[in-house]
Amino acid sequence: MLRPPSWAVRLILFVSLCIAFALNLEAACAAGYEEVLYEGLRYLANKDFRQAENCFQKAYQLNPTDADAVILLAKAKAYLRKYKEAIELSKKVIAMDPQFVQAYDTIGFAYLNLHDYEKGIKYLTKSLQLNPENQTGEKYLAVAYNRLGKEPPPYVPRLLDDSKTMTKVSNAMQEQKWDAAIAVINEYLRTHPNDPEAYLKRGSLYELSHRLPAAIDDYTRVLKIHPCHELANEARALAYHHNHQETKSIDDLIKMMRAEPTHWSVHYRLAHAYSLAGKPKEAIKIYSGLLKIHTSSLEARMGRGDAYLQNREYENAIQDFTQFLKADPERSGSAYYKRGLAYERLGKNEQAKADFAMAAKLGYKPNPDKTK
Repeated sequence: MLRPPSWAVRLILFVSLCIAFALNLEAACAAGYEEVLYEGLRYLANKDFRQAENCFQKAYQLNPTDADAVILLAKAKAYLRKYKEAIELSKKVIAMDPQFVQAYDTIGFAYLNLHDYEKGIKYLTKSLQLNPENQTGEKYLAVAYNRLGKEPPPYVPRLLDDSKTMTKVSNAMQEQKWDAAIAVINEYLRTHPNDPEAYLKRGSLYELSHRLPAAIDDYTRVLKIHPCHELANEARALAYHHNHQETKSIDDLIKMMRAEPTHWSVHYRLAHAYSLAGKPKEAIKIYSGLLKIHTSSLEARMGRGDAYLQNREYENAIQDFTQFLKADPERSGSAYYKRGLAYERLGKNEQAKADFAMAAKLGYKPNPDKTK
């Protein structure tokens, strides 16, 4: 006769079941959070702010410590003229991340609409310190000073305002004398050591002369002065990509996505960077979100198929490649080839053989390094 399990065994089984339940609940909450967040972004892109607010409210309830959900809810409320609620939520974001520039924008915008121009100036000034390329913030700041009958701070001239220096730089560039152009900017920086435009320009010259590490250093210098400078974020992310440092490009791309949360290309670039960095699960999340905002994006469909293939989710990869091929059956040899790989790895050799043949017919030649 079998003896019943001891109390210790029962306890271990009970704890194991609790852990499994908690993990499943956490996974379900995460999936639900991403679902409503991206649904909200789709509504935001379509300027349906009421529905966007409802979705972001649900996302906030599911994950109240995620600054991205909080700021999106704050923005939706600001669009709906719920300015006090927008301010309260945005201040929570700043408590989580003091360099979250969009929170200062939202607060400044809300205070202006509440006619509290002094506070609006305070927050918009901080926003421009983080990102001086914020043209919307600059416009609102000018409005606030005007309403108070005050003069805004004097304009600080930059490299592009120095016609003599820029002429020398342009002449050297026309002759492709990169070092001569860099020397001109070095001379300018001796008297203007905090001019972000000068570092951006020199960084671009380093890129043209194939000195990517030096270019990255210059873009990083700009971001030390202005931590959310959008042009420096863009330039450094691209330089990291060209230098095969995808993991380092991700932080810059996340900041760019926060600035333009519904923009197609930023989401796509971030997802692609995750794939190249060997993080297919993160790539799948971003591609899936992108397909919620831009439902007909073939590039996102193909990208997610790649990420599924990378993550060994072969059935899902086949579905995405098939959807892609329905829309563009005669031009994408790579989609046939990659679907063939997924079939092959599932042991469906006949389907794989047919897809490989179609890829070859279309002239597709696979990269051996990417078929492993």
